[in-house]
Amino acid sequence: MNFLVFSLGQKGYSVVKGLIGKGLNQSRLFVIVGTDKNVKTDYSDEVIELCQAHQIPFLKSNNCSVKDLPFHYSYAIAAGWRWMIRDIPENQLVVFHDSILPRYRGFAPLVSCLKNKDQEIGVTALWGNKDYDAGNILGQVVLKVDYPTTIAEQINRISNEYANLAVKVSEMFETQGVDLSGRVQNIDEISYSMWLDDEDYRIQWCDKSEEICHFISCVGSPFMGASTMMGSRLVRIMEAEVAPDLRIENRTPGKVFSISHHEATVVCGQGMLKVISAKYDDDQTDVVWTKIRTRLK
Repeated sequence: MNFLVFSLGQKGYSVVKGLIGKGLNQSRLFVIVGTDKNVKTDYSDEVIELCQAHQIPFLKSNNCSVKDLPFHYSYAIAAGWRWMIRDIPENQLVVFHDSILPRYRGFAPLVSCLKNKDQEIGVTALWGNKDYDAGNILGQVVLKVDYPTTIAEQINRISNEYANLAVKVSEMFETQGVDLSGRVQNIDEISYSMWLDDEDYRIQWCDKSEEICHFISCVGSPFMGASTMMGSRLVRIMEAEVAPDLRIENRTPGKVFSISHHEATVVCGQGMLKVISAKYDDDQTDVVWTKIRTRLK
């Protein structure tokens, strides 16, 4: 039985590594390697190096025609993949999704789970479907989350489970094959997660300092990071912590209150936030705080 893997990011890398570790060789595995400019490290180089080390055939592309590939596959697996796959039958395509379906169908489910401070996150393997993540469930893993946490920490955990679940699903195919139908999703539990763009990464300084700090941890590395405007330049806040609140009679969210040891304390809607690390978005240089009369928007 042969597998075609659409691999993107750390999760895709983990799936490819897991299947190779299971014993799939160059005659049973082919990898489509995707790239993503919206993250700091998209793992495309790592996937290619892994394939080359094990003589696994691969193609680097975000939009390829499966019909033209020199490889006959039994099933395809989309791991971390962000684009539509149109030329593979639904009963041959397995999609991995970063949520405990049927909750959080759609886009960026892990970010949404963490922003909402869900106590559980997970990964689901399901059959492909023309509707958002609506296929029957083939396998699912649930993980408990302790807060505070970071998106990077939880991606590491989810990626490990991607690999384990990919191996489990491949073994299910080998034993059950065409008889593997999966579990129908409960329509009463369906919810959705919307797509994100640059505006969704913008800090709302009118919020509570605890909420802002949590938001920063949810959209940090490997993503581009929470953003704010400093004058005409976009700044990414990479690390922050809640600072002791002060009684400010004319509270103005976004104003820098003080600077100490190269860290700026910023007024929030409620509370104060200490910015530990920040970078300019255009050249990735560190922000050096020199002026208290700085307003972040």
